[in-house]
Amino acid sequence: MKNIILLFLVITLISCQKQYNTDQITIVTRQKIYDPKYKTYLSVLKIDETYFKTISEQQKAALGYVITFVGNECQWQDQANKTQREGLICKLLSALDLGEQCSEKHLSFLRSWFKKDVKVLDELKTCPTIPETSTVQTMFNSIKISQVQSKIIVFTEEVYINSREDYSKTFQKEYSFHLDNNTIKLDTIILKPKL
Repeated sequence: MKNIILLFLVITLISCQKQYNTDQITIVTRQKIYDPKYKTYLSVLKIDETYFKTISEQQKAALGYVITFVGNECQWQDQANKTQREGLICKLLSALDLGEQCSEKHLSFLRSWFKKDVKVLDELKTCPTIPETSTVQTMFNSIKISQVQSKIIVFTEEVYINSREDYSKTFQKEYSFHLDNNTIKLDTIILKPKL
């Protein structure tokens, strides 16, 4: 009888694992490329262009939130109004077609999806402008995403850099979002030391 119960539990666990597949898709990585102009290798973000062209609106909202608060190769346009924080073009926001960092296009899209998440709406009020020339910033090394039914999880590897103090630290984060009709809510952010 115990063997039958044990067998039933094992079969149930296996079927649950198949039903709730949590495969992660790597959508952003950091790579070194040679720049002939500077005659050196540069570290740049490489995006999965196919994924970004076919992304769902819900995943776009989740990624848009995560990307808002971490540097992602942002550069001021030549005629940028830096005092008004206008004209900052970021690689990943551009890939999501969300316009400039902290622009009305960027923030209104996020507000529409996170309209029931008061904490996120409050965070968006202090949208940071982080150009890649910042002395102190956090940047992405990689981004992975998975979705299981109404749950989206964004996995990041980030590096905190303080150039002034010649200090850096790499860590991982797991952002968990819950979908509900035409809204999305941030459930948790788990910080993990890099293994």
